[in-house]
Amino acid sequence: MVTTNSSRPKWLRRVGLVVGLVAAGWWVFFGIASGIGEGLDFVGALVHTALPGLIFLASVAVAWRWEPIGGVFLIVEGLFVSVAYSIVFGHCPLMTIVLVLLTMSLPLLASGVLFLLSPRKGG
Repeated sequence: MVTTNSSRPKWLRRVGLVVGLVAAGWWVFFGIASGIGEGLDFVGALVHTALPGLIFLASVAVAWRWEPIGGVFLIVEGLFVSVAYSIVFGHCPLMTIVLVLLTMSLPLLASGVLFLLSPRKGG
C-alpha cells in the first residue's frame, strides 16, 4: 500500500522536531557539563565534548527544512552513536550501555524516523 502525503499525520513533523531538539540539546548540555567536569574551560568543553550535540542540532535544522535528508542524517547518527558507544565503552555494565543507548541514541533514531514519515512541506 502506498502512503500519500495527505494521509500522513501532520503532527509527526512537529514531534520529530521536539524529540530531535531535546536530544540534541541534551547532547550539548552533556558535552559541556562533561568538559567542565574534566577541568576544561568553557571553550574547550564546547569544542571538545559538545561538538556531537551541535552536529545533531544542525541535523535537526536540516530535517526541519528537508525532511528526508535530515531524517536520514539523524538515523545514521543514531546508529553511529549506538555502534561507537558499544565499541568504545563495551567494558561497562550492560545496564549502563542500555541506559546510554536509550537516552542518547534512541531519540536521534526516533526523530529521524518521524521526519521520514512526516508529510512534506506543502504536501
